Amino acid sequence: MAYREYKFGTMMIATLFVVTLSITILFPTLQMAKIPP
Repeated sequence: MAYREYKFGTMMIATLFVVTLSITILFPTLQMAKIPP
């Protein structure tokens, strides 16, 4: 049971890390891709 909780926590941390990384990479790209008025 402890192993399952540990695995779940690791997956949550990994998912959060990937989401943060993708936002950090994609946000400036979207800002640059935006055409200024």
